Amino acid sequence: MKQMREVILYVCQSLDGYISDEAEKMDWMYGDDPTLPDLDYDTFIENVDTVLMGKRTYDIICQLSDEWPYAKQHTYVFTHQTNLKQEGITFLAQPIKDVIDALKKQEGKQIWLCGGASLIQQCVEQDLIDAYELFMIPVILGKGIPLFSSCPLKRLKLRTCQAKNGIVRLSYRRHSYDAA
Repeated sequence: MKQMREVILYVCQSLDGYISDEAEKMDWMYGDDPTLPDLDYDTFIENVDTVLMGKRTYDIICQLSDEWPYAKQHTYVFTHQTNLKQEGITFLAQPIKDVIDALKKQEGKQIWLCGGASLIQQCVEQDLIDAYELFMIPVILGKGIPLFSSCPLKRLKLRTCQAKNGIVRLSYRRHSYDAA
């Protein structure tokens, strides 16, 4: 039996629940020692062949690097500006649910819901996320873009909890009785 692809929310957040500060910067995303390796990201990204993100997240990533960091994955950017072009990236204005439903029917690896907050909010509301990989960074921002804002009640089942370099990794799955 063919295994269904999963949508994974893999994201860092401050202790007070923000995914970026109010200037949309993420330079605070490190543990107690910024020189230590980060969050098992390399292992995670090897198992991903599709990245989903909103236009603001795309713009921030483009500002951070001259090279597209997800060249080995196909990226879908959700935007109303569908006239944009970049190799390996599909810009589209379709509803996220339609895209995820189509992607899950295709062969492939995991689907990474990269961000931003608006796209994540839509996926939570429509119960499109299979697994939540949340990294609690040891910082309190006080202001910024919240990871979850005005989301409906969603019960999750804790799978693992790990601490490394001051960062706590919480791995959750959605509860089967909450699944659509």
